[in-house]
Amino acid sequence: VKSILKDYEGAINDYNQAINVDPNSTSVLLCYKYRGDAKTTLNDYKGAISDYTKAISIIKNDIPTDEDDYTYDFLLDSFYLNRGISYYNNKNFLEAINDYNSVLGMRIDKTTALRTFEIRALAKLELDDISGACKDFNIVKNLLKEDGDDYSNIQKLIDSNCSQ
Repeated sequence: VKSILKDYEGAINDYNQAINVDPNSTSVLLCYKYRGDAKTTLNDYKGAISDYTKAISIIKNDIPTDEDDYTYDFLLDSFYLNRGISYYNNKNFLEAINDYNSVLGMRIDKTTALRTFEIRALAKLELDDISGACKDFNIVKNLLKEDGDDYSNIQKLIDSNCSQ
């Protein structure tokens, strides 16, 4: 509720209390996610990265995987994506790209794939990997185009970055 009311410091304090009960249990998994989200909102990217990393560790170590259970991938891809965004905002572009690559290696929906390819392209631009960025931008464009979706915004990115 405190996050909804934009009391992010208060929300972080509440999450801290919940996490302190049993910091390594799967029951506090979402507390790490939401605390990381609150820290991101407050531009505490290092703190957010730490929280998302802890959530990833709990999932990988404590939740059994079932190849038919998409819950595991859904939780894990959101933590990797959020951590990648925090790395990006902290100007750790290689780490961001590594997390985006992890997301793209999972069972994800089209919306997540489109977003991940686009933000990975932006991180590649920051590292002057124009060719890699343009490949990712074109993947997004082609996916949007084949479904008849508007791709004018991605076309602008292609036009401004890939027209060499």
